[in-house]
Amino acid sequence: MSINPRATLIGGIFAIISMIVGTICTLGALVQYTMFPLRGLPVSFLPYPLPIINTGFSIWYQAISELGIGPSAFLFNVGLMILGFLILPIFPALLGPLRNSIIAKIGTVSGIVTCIGIIGVGLAPMAISPLHGTFGTVFFISVGITVFLLSYAMVQGEFFSKAIAVYGFSFVAVDLIFMIVSNSIWEWTVFFVLITWILFVGIQMLLKRNVTKV
Repeated sequence: MSINPRATLIGGIFAIISMIVGTICTLGALVQYTMFPLRGLPVSFLPYPLPIINTGFSIWYQAISELGIGPSAFLFNVGLMILGFLILPIFPALLGPLRNSIIAKIGTVSGIVTCIGIIGVGLAPMAISPLHGTFGTVFFISVGITVFLLSYAMVQGEFFSKAIAVYGFSFVAVDLIFMIVSNSIWEWTVFFVLITWILFVGIQMLLKRNVTKV
C-alpha cells in the first residue's frame, strides 16, 4: 500500500514538537508552582481554591491537575490547550503507515477524542469547573483506547518497530492501573510513559519518512 512521505514527515514533526511543548509546560509549571510563596488548596464547598502557604509540589500525593489551580495555572492550562491542538495532526498521519486499517481508523477517531479531553482539562481547571472531572475521564479512557488500537495496528504492520507497540501496551496497563487506584504516582507515570511513547512514534516516523510502500 502506498503512503505519503510528506504526511509521515509532518506527523513525526508534530509528534516530537507536541511532546516537547507538553513536557516544558508541565515540568515548567511544576517548577513555577514550587517557587511561588502561595498555592491553592481545593475545598469542595468553595467555588475557588483557598490560598495557603506553599510548601512545594509533591508528585507523591498531588495530582497533575493541581498545577492548573496554583501559581502555575496559566502556563499549565494554556499549555494543555496548545498541546491538544498540536497532537491532532499525528493521527491522520499514522493512517498511511498503518495501512489505513479499520483498527487504525478507529484509533484515529479515539485519538481526536483524546485531544478534546486534553483541551477540555485546560479549559476547565480542577476545583474551579465541574467539567474538569468529565474531561479528565474522557482523556484517560480515550487515550488508553487510542494507544491500544494503534499499538495493535503497529503489530499487524511492518512500518513501526514491535518494541514501540509493546511499549504502547505497557502504557495501556499503566493507564488502567491509574484509573483503578487513582494514585498521583500512577498519574505521573501515565504522563511520562505517554510522552516517551509518542516521542518514539515520532522519531520512527522521521527516520522512515521516505518510505512509500507498506
